Amino acid sequence: METAYVAVVFLKNCLVTSPQKCETFEIVPTSGIGASDEIALMDKYLSDSGFEKISDADALSEAVRREQPAAFVRFPQMFATSPGECIQVAVQDAKTLSELLALQRESYSTVVGAIVIDAAACRYWFWLCKPTYTGNLVGGFLGGEDPSLTQHRLAKVRQDESLRFCLKLYRDAVAEQDVEMAYYRYWTILEVIAAARHLSGAPRVDRFGNAVLNRRGAICQVTDEAQPLVTELLRRVYTAMNVSMSCGLGHLFDLIPIWYRHRNCIAHRGGCQPDDPAHCHRDKPQFTTCRDMHLLVVNRSNMQRSRHSDELLRDLESAVKFAVIHELK
Repeated sequence: METAYVAVVFLKNCLVTSPQKCETFEIVPTSGIGASDEIALMDKYLSDSGFEKISDADALSEAVRREQPAAFVRFPQMFATSPGECIQVAVQDAKTLSELLALQRESYSTVVGAIVIDAAACRYWFWLCKPTYTGNLVGGFLGGEDPSLTQHRLAKVRQDESLRFCLKLYRDAVAEQDVEMAYYRYWTILEVIAAARHLSGAPRVDRFGNAVLNRRGAICQVTDEAQPLVTELLRRVYTAMNVSMSCGLGHLFDLIPIWYRHRNCIAHRGGCQPDDPAHCHRDKPQFTTCRDMHLLVVNRSNMQRSRHSDELLRDLESAVKFAVIHELK
């Protein structure tokens, strides 16, 4: 049985100067978001170091509030079978609206929370968007806490703008919360590095290190296309770093076409849609192989693919990390 709810989703970094009333929702400006947590973080360091806390912290936070506008999207009547379902639908609609506002208002708003109200029962439920940390949880030397290595790499990056660009792409990929966009971001890094290495025309080598020959017995060359270029790049990286090409889900050469298929479905079809034959063709090998891998990943994890449960994505992350580290050597 469905219940009528009022849903309100809050957006930060969203500047609207007046309420926008549409047929089923409205977008309303509200007070901005200050910097109390950030100031408290700096104040703690100052206090621990024997200094006085930041003066005029309230005024500083207010200045930040003016520079970080906020708004909320109000859905006056949403029918759902539960408050949780209502929040899910409302948040998704608000995310889509924030993407439209990025185009129309040149803003970059993000959802920070939502409230669902059952006026008849005089009850409300709230949901807070808690960003999920997607990085390394291991500490110490094994977790990359190596001062000499950090100093060496920083010195190298300072002298090479292409490395700085590569690291920025990598940082954005690590921070990406959406599983589909993570595939796109990580693959883009491989394409950027491969293009800079000018690998087109190099002798093509198979997974066993043997030259690939054409029908006439001549050595094939790496073509100037994304998949062959990335394949040659990773072959060289894994060989140079003495890393096994046997990944968790198969050989590196077998995974690259699947990663590329994922990237193309995201870029040209809006995302991975394995259950829709109109998008995930049943008669094309590159689609069927990718779909088989999707089902394998879901069965092995016993849950739908997500930023943390997708084993195929983890293998891609490892490959990209090796490639970026190799660039820093």
